[in-house]
Amino acid sequence: MSEPAQEDVTLSSFSSMLPGDAEVEDERMDEDATESTPLQAPDATEPSPAAAAEPVASTSTSGTTSAPAPAASAPATPPPAPTPIILTTNFQNGTTREWSLTYFHPPSRATGPSAAAVLSSLPDSYFSPTPSELQTAFAGQVRKREELVDRPLLTKAYRDKEAGGKMEEKRKRWPETRIRIRFADRSLLEGVLKSTDLLGAVYEMVKVALHEDVRAKPFILYQTPPKREFKRADPQFKGKSLLALEFTPAAVLYFKFEDEDLNDPNKPPPLLADVLGCATPLPLPPAFDPTAADDKADQAKPRTTSSNKLGFGGSSGKVVPAWMKMGGKSGKK
Repeated sequence: MSEPAQEDVTLSSFSSMLPGDAEVEDERMDEDATESTPLQAPDATEPSPAAAAEPVASTSTSGTTSAPAPAASAPATPPPAPTPIILTTNFQNGTTREWSLTYFHPPSRATGPSAAAVLSSLPDSYFSPTPSELQTAFAGQVRKREELVDRPLLTKAYRDKEAGGKMEEKRKRWPETRIRIRFADRSLLEGVLKSTDLLGAVYEMVKVALHEDVRAKPFILYQTPPKREFKRADPQFKGKSLLALEFTPAAVLYFKFEDEDLNDPNKPPPLLADVLGCATPLPLPPAFDPTAADDKADQAKPRTTSSNKLGFGGSSGKVVPAWMKMGGKSGKK
């Protein structure tokens, strides 16, 4: 279209435009946009000159600058993973072993909310068992009682063979065991061992992290409650693996020196400076989602009959008295 046609499009013409002429003017403006630099046509519902002179942002290819979109909020970055420290033990027989250890601050020194604060903020429904969980627990007790009463008598050799098979299944399922050592100030030392390791391996893992000044001091690892001491020289633990000690897949052991003067809860444990320097906050438990917990409970809900819920009739829930069986046989005769 020629240049004079563009000059006809003025502010005065827009101000004197009739409502019926708005569509014709819009079509003419669309044709001009394909050949030359377009002019912004005002809306027919706002024919004021001030509105026509105001620039309008657009995303088309007409050459007008579009308004910048608001920057999207960056996703929250997860906390950095704890960095383990590698320590090496040289044994008297010439062999060596490396330990991958992680040291965690006590809850009072950890940045952010502590695990106790998170647990205190959880609703009561988090700690209340659901009906399906109660039903599963009751069914397990009934099944255990039936196994104790109805199971056949077995020889000791057969029982040992059966226990060995179960132990092998656990070893394949959990080849590694995570051990956490809690000191007097509630700080934690974590290490991962093989599930087939003996109790002495746990003592060596702790010993290599202790400072040279106290490394020769005797100490004890124990669990509580109830308090159960796992002394290294105790004959009842000799030759038993972490699987046999029921530490697998994870366990927490408390640490104490036999010399009570060294067990000061107001001081950090006497560990190597490299271990204390790699201290990291203890990871918090995952957030509680009530809907996910309910869905998981519904999926794990056992399919049992009413008689089986009460613990009658074994696994099938059907009980046929002996006199009915005898009567049926006699009736057939």
